[in-house]
Amino acid sequence: KATVGAGVTCTATIDYNRNKLADIRALVPGVVRTLRADIGQSVKKGAPLFVLDSTQVGEAQARLPSLAQIVRTARANHARKQKLGAEGLVAQRAVEQAKQQLSSAEADLAAARTAVRLAGAAAGRAGRYVLTSPLAGTLVRRPAVIGAYATAETSLGTVADTSTMWARLDVPESSAGAVRVGQSVSIVISGRNETTRSTITWVASEVDPKTRMVAARAEIANKSGTVRANQFARAVIETGA
Repeated sequence: KATVGAGVTCTATIDYNRNKLADIRALVPGVVRTLRADIGQSVKKGAPLFVLDSTQVGEAQARLPSLAQIVRTARANHARKQKLGAEGLVAQRAVEQAKQQLSSAEADLAAARTAVRLAGAAAGRAGRYVLTSPLAGTLVRRPAVIGAYATAETSLGTVADTSTMWARLDVPESSAGAVRVGQSVSIVISGRNETTRSTITWVASEVDPKTRMVAARAEIANKSGTVRANQFARAVIETGA
């Protein structure tokens, strides 16, 4: 037995699974000092990728001792005011003001510690912080070089989980009305003699004004790693049987 019937033939392009793709950028401006991973290398989640030196991080680290001292002083002042308030020697308003000053000092210290920790600079050399991989995958791009000045607008590297890839389908406008999420699709990637079976997971709600195509997407298993981004493919979407 076999299923035969109507189908929509279209071209496709292989892309990374964008739900499992991470663009690594500097949290705060800094100079790249060490490259911990090479392009094409498999990395685990949390693995160090780049080490940077930043004056802003150094300033934040330097503020921690002074902020901690302010908290200690505010705590001692609050305790003293509480004691005097209990003895009726100071107004309750003074006790409340001391409490507010303590809360404000503790909030400033917590914010500074969080900023340093998020930058990956909780320990180690002052002003130095580490960018780690937010997911397990492969370092597929690494434009970063030692000595480069990195900002939030600078991409230092890209980590992708290539165990699954996306096939981006270009469906002709005249046939788009027959395409639905959940339909089966057969994909033949250029240079490969095998047919990959998948399912339509997304169909665009608009037509590209230039190409008059409707974008659709299917997910492809890639355990072997032989499917690569930007490969061309041909797909047949089964719209009827």
